[in-house]
Amino acid sequence: MLQANLRGEMTVTNKAAKMRELDIIPHIARCLRLSSGNEVKLIRDTILPPLVCSAAKMNKVEILKTIKDSGVNFAVCDYNLRTALHVAATGGNLEAVKYLLSMGSNVHAKDLFGYSPLLCAVKAKALPCVIALRDAGGIIDIPPYKLGVDLCLAAAQGDVEQLRCWGAAGSDLSEADYDKRTPLHVAVTHNQLEAVRFLMEKGVDPNAVDEFGTTPISEAKRKGYDAILNELKIGLSRRNNPTIFENSHENEVQENGP
Repeated sequence: MLQANLRGEMTVTNKAAKMRELDIIPHIARCLRLSSGNEVKLIRDTILPPLVCSAAKMNKVEILKTIKDSGVNFAVCDYNLRTALHVAATGGNLEAVKYLLSMGSNVHAKDLFGYSPLLCAVKAKALPCVIALRDAGGIIDIPPYKLGVDLCLAAAQGDVEQLRCWGAAGSDLSEADYDKRTPLHVAVTHNQLEAVRFLMEKGVDPNAVDEFGTTPISEAKRKGYDAILNELKIGLSRRNNPTIFENSHENEVQENGP
C-alpha cells in the first residue's frame, strides 16, 4: 500500500514493507529457474518452517502475526517435525505460545522424538507455558514407566521446579519407575528435603513399597535422615488430620498475617 504525505509524495506503509519481506519465494523460484508448481511448493516448504520457528524461538509475536498475514499455516514443521508451538514452548516464550494457541496451533502435535509442546515446556521447566498449554487441552501421554523414570531423576536432583512442572502438566507424581520406586523413595534416598516436602504436600504415599520391600519411611530410618523422617511424619499427620492443620494454618494467618 502507498500513502501520500503532506507534500504529496508517496511512501510505502510499514505493513506493506513487511509483507514484501516475506514475498521472497517467487523471487527464489525465478532465480533457480523453477517453473512447476511442485518445485515452487518444495521451496516454500523448505524456507517457511525455519522462518516461523525462528520467530517463535525469539518470542517475536509481531513477526508471527506478519507471517500469518502472508498466508502461512502454523502447522508447518521443520525437519524434526517441530512446529512453532514446540519451539516457543521449549524456549519458555509465553507470549508466542499464547498467540500460536489463539491461532489454532495443534497442542497435541508430536515431533520426531514423540515430544508434544506440553512435554517440551515441562522439560524446559517453563511453568507459565505448561499452564497455558494444559489449559488449552495438552496432556502428557508418555508411557508410565518413562514418566516414573523422569520424575525419579528430578527427585534425585532435588529439582522441585521440575517436579512442579510435571504436576502442573497433570502428571501423577506417585508414578513409579521400573523398580516400583516412587519419586518420594528417590528423594529420601538422596536426602533431598525440599523435594520430600513438596511430594508429601502433593499426596505421594510415604508407605508405598518398592520391589525391594522398602518404603520412603523405612529408607529414611535406615539412613538416619532425621529431618526427612520428621517431614514424612508431619506429612502423614497432615493427611490423617487435615482439619487440625487447616485450623492451625488459619490461626497462624490471624496472628501473623498471610
